Amino acid sequence: MKNRTENIVALLVLSTLVFFFHVQIWQGFLNLREKYLPCTFPITYTLGNFDDRFGISKDEFLLDIKMAEKNWEGSIGKQLFTYTPNGDLKINLVYDARQETSEKLDNLNSEIDNKKDSYDSLKSEYDRLQADYLASKDNVRTPGDVQILNQKINRLNNLANRLNNFASSINSQTKQYNTIGNELGDEFEEGLYHRDQNGRSIDIYQFKNQDNLIRLLTHELGHALSLEHSQNPKAIMYRLNKDNNYELSTDDILMLKEHCGIK
Repeated sequence: MKNRTENIVALLVLSTLVFFFHVQIWQGFLNLREKYLPCTFPITYTLGNFDDRFGISKDEFLLDIKMAEKNWEGSIGKQLFTYTPNGDLKINLVYDARQETSEKLDNLNSEIDNKKDSYDSLKSEYDRLQADYLASKDNVRTPGDVQILNQKINRLNNLANRLNNFASSINSQTKQYNTIGNELGDEFEEGLYHRDQNGRSIDIYQFKNQDNLIRLLTHELGHALSLEHSQNPKAIMYRLNKDNNYELSTDDILMLKEHCGIK
């Protein structure tokens, strides 16, 4: 009877420990499985926090993730990831100052480009009118010629004022662009793979366009596969995401094959 009671108590204690620490136990199991059987079982993923201020839908985001996972899977012909509603890897879309600042920079850059186009068009008109003025100023013969010449001078002065205003505005916005750009910095985390005893996640903070997002997702999924950074600037696993090309480099594929034990 005593042994039976002790067994029941031990079972209750064990059940309690499993209940409170089941996440850590599961993560420990996954860690061991990936260490000794890498690339054997697909990593399950799901969407975590999703901020719609990025202007894309959940379905669009999932399609981009699918494109990113196929980059890795297609390189070795193995299923490495699979989507499930309760996947172990949570992929989050997190809107913060990085994306907000980048959008401000994009808007400013667009405004500057538009003003530069207007400035160039106006400058061409000014140059044509100035050439016409210089050709005609020595051929003034009548009061009518004087009147026409004065009109050209007035038009030139008006264009010069507008050009100066455009130049001043462009310089001001360029200074603002540089100030904001310096605050953001040349290097900042657009995405982050995180893993601890409670699970793992990918946070996406900033991207410029769809291709840039797919490249960023491919990079972070590479970390989820336990790949480290590459020293090759052309590689997806290079530490900086400076390109829109999301095709794997030879270095990326070699790193994956080595991790998976594929020759």
